[in-house]
Amino acid sequence: MWMGILNWSAGSLFWTTIVFTQMTIASVTLYLHRSQAHSAVKFHPVLNHMFRFWLWFTTGMVTREWVAVHRAHHTYSDQEKDPHSPKVYGIKEIFFKGLSYYRKASNDVALVEQFGHGTPDDWVERNLYSKYTSSGYLSMLLIELVLFGWPALLIWGIQLLWIPLWAAGVINGIAHWWGYRNFETRDTARNIIPWAIWIGGEELHNNHHAFGGSAKFSVKPWEFDIGWFYICILSKLGLAHVRQTVPDMPESTDLVELTRPELIHSLLKARWSFMSRYMKKVIEPVFFDEQRQSKAQGTGPLPLRCIALIRDRVVISEHKQKMLEHVLAEYANLSVVYNFKQRLVSICHRDHRTVDFVDDLLLWCDDAQETGIKALESFSSWLRTYLPQVASTTTH
Repeated sequence: MWMGILNWSAGSLFWTTIVFTQMTIASVTLYLHRSQAHSAVKFHPVLNHMFRFWLWFTTGMVTREWVAVHRAHHTYSDQEKDPHSPKVYGIKEIFFKGLSYYRKASNDVALVEQFGHGTPDDWVERNLYSKYTSSGYLSMLLIELVLFGWPALLIWGIQLLWIPLWAAGVINGIAHWWGYRNFETRDTARNIIPWAIWIGGEELHNNHHAFGGSAKFSVKPWEFDIGWFYICILSKLGLAHVRQTVPDMPESTDLVELTRPELIHSLLKARWSFMSRYMKKVIEPVFFDEQRQSKAQGTGPLPLRCIALIRDRVVISEHKQKMLEHVLAEYANLSVVYNFKQRLVSICHRDHRTVDFVDDLLLWCDDAQETGIKALESFSSWLRTYLPQVASTTTH
């Protein structure tokens, strides 16, 4: 069998395949996703074009179309207009046919026109990358056949299937179906595992949906985003400029001089941070207190697994929903803090332009102080420290 002009060993061909696929996933997550779709990072023009060329050469994807489909996904996440939601179409459909759903959306002229703004529209894009989408990966096949011989067919096939499998199938499908959640976003987005270097950091999907404008997807110490690792290296080389990362919860003293619109904007940016704090400072202490009391009174154990149901009720089975309802009916304090959590989630999910966001938080804090639950009262007092200047801030 002809092995091509390089005549490389099987091991060398294996590592070549790994490098090529990782270059492709890096181009998707860094260029298409974080830079073009969300403007979280800006790359040097030369690097931008290298990304564009490699994506055309290995996948045939068009920047404008990919960006438009992804922005539509965020706008209508897990709703009827979401181009690829497993909640709408079923997990099997998206996992096995994710590419067809992407192609259907990318061929929607109205969708691309609405969401594809701000993407490259130069001569090369119009006359090569967008016009001859299949020419790139067919050229790649010919070049690899010359270099590697018939094994190139396997290398080429793996390269061509890498994005449809891991992006269209796993990220668009599994990441909205199974995994863990750090933040209670309004959709079903989940982190599949804390680290998966072969997917470029895209496995941290819940983190990304909570902070869509962040160039960094990892938020917990045990999570690793290799895409962010690449960005840090490129930044040190002067080839990347990070525009935004996950916002920290600001100090209350930093908000004193803000106008009301500025205050609302600042709190909205950090809303997932104080929701995460609510879980740690309210839900968990009350849960374990109820668990201790239940054990002491001999009234039956409160299963540890129930805390996961209380933490996030977005996607649970009918059986688990009944279990949660039973637990909340049996443990009064747990029911109270759960209901306050749901109310806080509702406030956090309001449109960013909602003018009564701060007023709703104030009312929530006032009501929390009347519950008699120490952990909840303590949290509301902490949250209230961000809001005393509301009466004196201007609305203009």
